Amino acid sequence: MEETVLHITRDATKKALAEARFSAEKVKDVSNTVLSASTEAAEEAGSHIKEVVNGAVQGTREGINTAIEAAKEALSATGDKAKVFVREDMAGPKSRSLCNRTGRPRNHKDFAS
Repeated sequence: MEETVLHITRDATKKALAEARFSAEKVKDVSNTVLSASTEAAEEAGSHIKEVVNGAVQGTREGINTAIEAAKEALSATGDKAKVFVREDMAGPKSRSLCNRTGRPRNHKDFAS
């Protein structure tokens, strides 16, 4: 029972956090919702309450950890893309036209001829 609840709550937490902008407030809201729903369901069923709650807590924790790792990977990938953009795209001929003869960025005086 506990293992089943763990998988369900982990997947629900992970999915809910993936669907919205990742923030501490979102983690808090999703955790609260998942844990409350799990506890209420266990209380209504009247059995295995301890196992359900333990599974829900562990599943929620694992879902949050998975979402955090995914956010870290996304940020890292974004940073890598930005570095490639700066290195390759900003160094191309178009960006050079934005520079004056000295290679410095042009200012409004450079365009006033």
